[in-house]
Amino acid sequence: MGLVETMARRKSPPPISAPRDQPPAPLPAPPAPPAWFTAATPHARSIAPRHLPAILRHFGEREPEELRELSDKIYKIVILHWITRDTPPPPPASRKELRALEPVAKNFDAKWRRAGRLHDLIRAAQTYVQVEAGTFPEELQELPDFNALSSWIIPSISALVSHPELTHPNKKSIERSELWDPLMRLMMEYGVGFHQHGHLIVTIRELHAFAGIEPPKDGSVRAAELAFKKQLAMQRRPSRTRR
Repeated sequence: MGLVETMARRKSPPPISAPRDQPPAPLPAPPAPPAWFTAATPHARSIAPRHLPAILRHFGEREPEELRELSDKIYKIVILHWITRDTPPPPPASRKELRALEPVAKNFDAKWRRAGRLHDLIRAAQTYVQVEAGTFPEELQELPDFNALSSWIIPSISALVSHPELTHPNKKSIERSELWDPLMRLMMEYGVGFHQHGHLIVTIRELHAFAGIEPPKDGSVRAAELAFKKQLAMQRRPSRTRR
C-alpha cells in the first residue's frame, strides 16, 4: 500500500467546533435608590429594584458615577409615570375659550400686582390680629409671594393660547408617553443605540417590571419605536426657506 493510500485511509481529525456564545455576565447588585426616594414616595412599594441592573445593562459599560446618575433618572421616569397615572387628564379647551381667558388673566394680574405692593401692610395687619388673639408672630404662616405668582400666570395663559394642543388629552398610552418615550430619549442623551446592547423590547419589559406593572405588548413597542424615529427624523430635517 502506497504512502498516499495509507494517509487517505487515516481518519481525518474532527473539525474544530466554533466556540459557543458566552453567557452574559451576571448582573451586579442594584444601585442604591436616590436620596429623594423614600417609603413616602408615591407608589414606592410598587418599585422592584432588582430589575434595575438589567435596564442599566442596555446603556453599556459606565463609570460608577454615571450609573448612579442613570439610576436616579430611571427612578424619576417611573415615579413620574405613577403620578401621571394618578392624575386625571385635563379637560379639552377650544381656542375661543383660551382667548377669552387672556383678558381675565391680565385683569387678575393687574389686581394681584397691586396687592403685592401692599404685602408689607397686609403682613403687619395679620401680625397685629394674630398677636392680639394671643399667638406669637413666629407661628404665623407666610403670605403668598405675589410677584412669583404674577410672573408666571400671564406667560402660562399665553402659552395655552399659542399651543392649544396642550389642553387636549394625550392620545398616547401612559406607558408610551411616560415610560417608553422617556427611556428612548435617555438612550439618545447617553449616545446609546436602541438595539446596541440588546433588544429594546427586552429593556422595556424590564422597565415595566421595575415599575411594577404588566409587561408591554411587543407590537405596541415596535410601533412606538418607529413613530419615535420618524418624529426624530422630521425634527432633524432642515426646513426649506422660500425665496
